[in-house]
Amino acid sequence: MSVELTDVQKWVSVECPIFGVYSPSGEGKTTFAATLFDDDDYWPVLYIDADEGVKTIAKFANNKTICDYRSKSKRPKGYTVFQWFANTLKEARTSKHKSVVIEGFTRFRDNLVSDFLIENPEHVEKARGIMTAYVKPSQLCGALFGGVSKIQDVRKRSNTGIPVVFSLNTKYERFEQKGKPAVEYPVPNLSPNLTQNIMGRADLFAEMTREAGQKMQIRPYRTRLNKYRKARNPAVAKAIADMRDPNLPDLLAKWASVELHQTEEVAAWATDEDDTPEDDTPEDTESNE
Repeated sequence: MSVELTDVQKWVSVECPIFGVYSPSGEGKTTFAATLFDDDDYWPVLYIDADEGVKTIAKFANNKTICDYRSKSKRPKGYTVFQWFANTLKEARTSKHKSVVIEGFTRFRDNLVSDFLIENPEHVEKARGIMTAYVKPSQLCGALFGGVSKIQDVRKRSNTGIPVVFSLNTKYERFEQKGKPAVEYPVPNLSPNLTQNIMGRADLFAEMTREAGQKMQIRPYRTRLNKYRKARNPAVAKAIADMRDPNLPDLLAKWASVELHQTEEVAAWATDEDDTPEDDTPEDTESNE
């Protein structure tokens, strides 16, 4: 089924999808997010930059029609970075923006940790002290992502949903295999609890991969190695994983197409007895009685 652009925008306005993507630094997350600038249905983009990565999007950052660029270095006088971040997210609940991009979240957390260790040098030499340095920053980051969820909550109630896209940098986690060499694989550069918190708030949470000589892919399905992937709809996970070098407008259109198609099928089953699907329970399923 082909989906008209108006159908995609209607789906976005109802769903207000939250999409998180992670990959090592330099793999193209900012370039991927900037593909929203290619489609005027997502203008103006509220671009929240806590990483000062404006070089990648410099040609858009000063064009107010396309991009409302917010940088931590240009935050209002007297505001902490956290206050600026939280207030900008609050503004996005009811603003006229047509999409939101959040860059530099992991760098923001890292800066909070560094500030703590500078202010508390006695913790630097102690392993437990280093762990303590991550507690409050993780709590603050969790609170900020509560603000991301609030954008969705408010906009869904008024059918003014917009795509909210955020990116995370990665670290490498070691996976031990019995009788086999250990494998290292990228995961978000956050604590496991914070990663689970953020993933739980997203409708789609995926790894961006770009293997040597291969086109970029978005991988939202879980594997034995990587549990930090999520799609609220398994059919969406497969459809998106099959795309090569996707841009965000096309990805959102594919996502909408899958969910709208499934919705129409369910509606048809509910109203037409002849089209009611047969029970697909395997014949050899044992009874629980």
